Amino acid sequence: MLLNGNRITQTHNNNYSNANNAAVNAKIDALKKEPKLTDSVNQQWAAVDKMVAENALWVPYANRQFTDFFGKDVDTSCYISHVLYQFDFSRICKK
Repeated sequence: MLLNGNRITQTHNNNYSNANNAAVNAKIDALKKEPKLTDSVNQQWAAVDKMVAENALWVPYANRQFTDFFGKDVDTSCYISHVLYQFDFSRICKK
């Protein structure tokens, strides 16, 4: 999780702000154990976003969505779209 202080590591750290707030960490750890993403769970994740913003750890500003289009000769099983780095052109395959 991007803002879980329990996941700060020396290498391959994806907590770019090195945020470490005990209340946020506890809520993230609890929500990770939820088996389904229900409306209630979504509301709890929204509360985590609010906690993060109020503590100025990181401010959520957008939830971007992208659409990629392919011709019929492209094998989409090779397709990778990374949340941060987006479309990986080196992994596209032809049928």
